[in-house]
Amino acid sequence: MPPINFILFFKIIILIFVTPGYSKIISDKIILGASLSLTGNKSNIGQHVQKGYDLGVKIINESGGINVGGKKYNLEIQYYDDESNSSRSTALVERLIQYEGVD
Repeated sequence: MPPINFILFFKIIILIFVTPGYSKIISDKIILGASLSLTGNKSNIGQHVQKGYDLGVKIINESGGINVGGKKYNLEIQYYDDESNSSRSTALVERLIQYEGVD
């Protein structure tokens, strides 16, 4: 089996699970938005997801970031705690889009 390119793997994971509709660009940074269950009855899962996202971002940024149209961008994630509540999660995603400028 060929060796896994972990940097490419994390870039793909970030692009699939974080960026669809929830990112904005500021200067040389792509800001990703995520509503996660960091507290409440699903917090164990949300905290693991956050650690995975953070690891992926760290690896991508340390490798030089993501190349978009010939320009390099580092990643940053703006987290919101949905408190394990799906209604709150929906409201937080709306907040990311309407007030934080995340498209």
